[in-house]
Amino acid sequence: ALVIALVLQPLKERLQLLADRTILKRRYDVNALCAKITQHAAQFMPLHQLLDMIARDIRVTIGAAQVRVWVVDENDPSKITMEYSSAPGDEPMETHGQAALLQHMRTHPDPLVLKELLHKRPTEQRMRIAQHLAELDAYLCLPLRASSKVVGILALAEKTLGDIYSADDLVVFTTIAGPLGTAIENARLYLKLEQVNLHLERILS
Repeated sequence: ALVIALVLQPLKERLQLLADRTILKRRYDVNALCAKITQHAAQFMPLHQLLDMIARDIRVTIGAAQVRVWVVDENDPSKITMEYSSAPGDEPMETHGQAALLQHMRTHPDPLVLKELLHKRPTEQRMRIAQHLAELDAYLCLPLRASSKVVGILALAEKTLGDIYSADDLVVFTTIAGPLGTAIENARLYLKLEQVNLHLERILS
C-alpha cells in the first residue's frame, strides 16, 4: 500500500499539472487578451484601479504568479517606485539601484526574459541586468513607454505552473506596452486634475 501511494501521488500531481496547463492554453487567445487589456488601458481612471484590472487579466490568462508595476519618477529618472503589486503584503518602495536596467530599456524596447539572459553568452552588462531582474523578482520585464520615454516597468514573477514565458506571451506584452505607458501618463494627469480641483474647492470655500 505504501509503495502504491508513493507511486500514485506523484502521478496524480503530474496529471493535475498537465490538466491545468491544458485548460490554461485552451482559454488563451492572444488577440482577445491584447484587445481586452488595450481597452482597459484606454479608460481614464485612477492608476491603481486600472493596474488591478490588467494584472487580473495577465494572471488569469497567462498564469503569472505576481504582477508588479514600477513607475519612473518624473523629477528623477534614475528612481523607480513600485506603484502596484498583486502580491499580498508587498510594501510600497522605491529604489535608485536599477540604473543599468533603465538605461538598457531606454534603447531596447523589447521584453527582457531572465532565463534568456542567463543562457546567453555572459557579459558584464547582461549579468548586471540579470541581477536587477532578480532583485525585482522579475522573470519577465517590459519597458512601458509614452512620448518616446520610459515611464514605467512591468515586472512579472515566475508562472504559477513553472512554464517559461512563450513567444505568444511576448507578443502580448509587446502589443500592450504602448497603451500601458500611455495609461500611466493619463493616470498622472488624472491625479493632477484632482489635485487642482481640490485646490480650487479650498480657495472657493
